[in-house]
Amino acid sequence: MKNYWTVIGAGVLGAFALSTYSHSQTTAPNAAPIVKIAVVAMHDAMLATQEGQKAQKEMVAKFEPRRAVLANLAKELQSGDEQLRKNQLAADARQKLIDDLSGKKKKYDRDLDDLNTEMQAEDNRVSQEMNQKFGKLLDTFARANG
Repeated sequence: MKNYWTVIGAGVLGAFALSTYSHSQTTAPNAAPIVKIAVVAMHDAMLATQEGQKAQKEMVAKFEPRRAVLANLAKELQSGDEQLRKNQLAADARQKLIDDLSGKKKKYDRDLDDLNTEMQAEDNRVSQEMNQKFGKLLDTFARANG
C-alpha cells in the first residue's frame, strides 16, 4: 500500500510541476533585431576611387626609376652569367668576372630588398590613410541605410 501512495504522490507532483512549467513558457519571446551584413572588398574599392588611382600613379612615379636601375643590373648579371657558361675566358678574366658579378649580385639583392621594403611601407601608409576615410564613409552609409 505504501508503494501505491508513493506512485500517486509522484504523479500529482509531476502534474503540478508540468503545469507550472507550461505556464512559465507561455510568454512570447522578443523578436530578434534584424541584422544586415555587407561584404566590401576594401582594397579593390579604395583603388577604384580617384584618390586611390592618384596614389597608385604617385607610387609608380616615385619607385619606377629605382626599379629601372635594378632591371638594368639584373640584365648585366644575366649577361655575365651567360659569359661564364660559355667558358671562353682566360682564368684571370674569369675570376675577375666572377668577383665583379658577386659584388653586383650583393648590391642587387640589397637594393631590391630596400626597394621592396620602402614600397611596402608606402603602400601601408597610403592604405591606412584611405582606409580611415573609406571606413568613415561606409559607417555613415550604413547608419543612414540600416
